[in-house]
Amino acid sequence: MNNPPLPRARLYARTLACLGIILLWGGWGAPACCGTEDVSISLTLEEAIEMALQSNRSYLNAVAGLEANELDLQTARADFNPKWAPTARAGVTDETKSAGGGIGLQKRFTSGIVAKLLPVIGWEEDEYSSEIGVTLEVPLLRGFGKPVNLDSTLGAQFSLASSRRTLHTRRVNLVLSTVNAVYDIIKQEELVRVAADLVLQLKGHAATAGIREKAGLSTPMDVYRAQIRLKDAEDRLTGNNKALKDAQDRLKLILALPLETDLAVSAPVYFNPLQVDVDDAVETALTHRVELEEDRETVSEALRRAEVARLNIRPQLDLVLNYNRLGIAEQFGGSMQFDDQQWGVNFVSTTDWARTNEKAAYTKSKINVRAVKLDYLARMDEINREVRQQLDSLKNAEERIRIREEQLRQGEGKLALAKVKYTYNMADNFDVIEAETELQQARINLLNNQIDHILGLYKLKAVMGTLIERVT
Repeated sequence: MNNPPLPRARLYARTLACLGIILLWGGWGAPACCGTEDVSISLTLEEAIEMALQSNRSYLNAVAGLEANELDLQTARADFNPKWAPTARAGVTDETKSAGGGIGLQKRFTSGIVAKLLPVIGWEEDEYSSEIGVTLEVPLLRGFGKPVNLDSTLGAQFSLASSRRTLHTRRVNLVLSTVNAVYDIIKQEELVRVAADLVLQLKGHAATAGIREKAGLSTPMDVYRAQIRLKDAEDRLTGNNKALKDAQDRLKLILALPLETDLAVSAPVYFNPLQVDVDDAVETALTHRVELEEDRETVSEALRRAEVARLNIRPQLDLVLNYNRLGIAEQFGGSMQFDDQQWGVNFVSTTDWARTNEKAAYTKSKINVRAVKLDYLARMDEINREVRQQLDSLKNAEERIRIREEQLRQGEGKLALAKVKYTYNMADNFDVIEAETELQQARINLLNNQIDHILGLYKLKAVMGTLIERVT
C-alpha cells in the first residue's frame, strides 16, 4: 500500500492495457497482469482527479454526446450551401420515344431568397431540345429576413453551447465525487488503524486482567469487562475493513479501474480556518457559475424565438421570377443556339390569412420568456443561498474542530490519570478501558470534522464556480 506513484503515462497505459486484455479474453477470466499481485496503483488526489476526467465512463459518454449537437449544427448550416441535384427522364409511348436530363443548382440565402439554375437537354424522336432556366423566389412577407431563416442554425448553436455548459457541470460533479471518494478512503483507513490499535490495547487489558485475577489482584469482573470490550472492538474493526473495501471499490468505479486493482491514495489532511468575505464569495459565484450563464443564454434564446414567432404571424406571399432560354433543332448543335426565350413574374400565396396557430404560438413564446426570466432570478437567489449556506457550514465545522481538539486534550489527560490510578491499585481497569475508548472516539470525531471541513472547501469552490477551469 506504500508503493511510490506510477508516472501518469505509465499508469494510464498499464490500466488501458489490462482493460484491453480483459476484453480480448472475453469471459475466460482476467489475465495475470491484472491480478492483485501485479497491479498496485498509488495515486495522489490530483492524479485521481486527472485520471477520473480521462477515464470515467459516464463522463466520456457525455463527451461523445456532444457530437450529435455538432452534427445538428452542421446540418442546419448546410441549408445555405449550394446544392446540386441531377435530373433525368426517359419514356416510351406507342408513337414516340424520349429522353432527357440535367443538373440543377440551388442556393438559399440567409435573407430567405432562393435562386435556382436548371440546364436541361432532351431528345424526342428526331428532335433535340436544350433549355437553361433561372428562377428567383423572393419571400415578401413571411419567411423574409435573417431572424427567420437562421432560426435552425441559431437554435443548434444554442443547443451545442448548452451541452458544453452541461458537460462542464458534469466535470465539476465528477471532481467532487472523486474528492469525496478519496477522502472517504483516507477516513476509513484511519478508522481501521484506530480500531486495530484499540483491539491490541484491549487484548493487552484482557491478558493483564487474567494474570492479575490469578494473583488475586483483580476480580473476574475485570476479565469479563476487558473481553466484552475486546469483542466489541473486533466487531467494529471488521465493519471498518468492509467499509474501507467499499470506499476503494467506489473510487475504482469512478476511475474505471478493475476491482482487482490494489489501490492506494494519499491526500493532505489539514485544517486552515477560512478567510472569505461573504459578499465577495457571492459576487464571484454570480460571475462564474455556469448554471447562471445557462439561464442568461436561455433568456436570450427565448427572446429570439419569440421574435421569430412574431415574424411568422405574417401571411405568406412570395414573388417568383422566371427566365428561360430554349432551343429546338434536328441536330444537337442547333438546339444549343437557344433561339427562344420565356419569362414570367408570379405572386404565390398558400396561407391561412387568419394566422390563428401562429398567433397562439407567439403568445406562448411570450409566456415562455416571462417564465425563463423568473427562473433566472430564482437561480440568482439560489446561488446566493448556496454560497451563504456553505460558508455557514464551514464556520460550523471550524467551531466543531476546535471543540474536538479540546476533547482530545481532555481525553489524553483522563487516560493518563486513569493509568496512574490503575498502576497504584486506586482503580480497576474500567477507568482505563473507558478512557482509551473515549480517546479513540475523540480522534475519530476530530478526523471526521477535519475531512468534512476539507470537503466543504471543495464544495465552496464548486458553488462559487471556481473549482475547475472551463474547457472550450
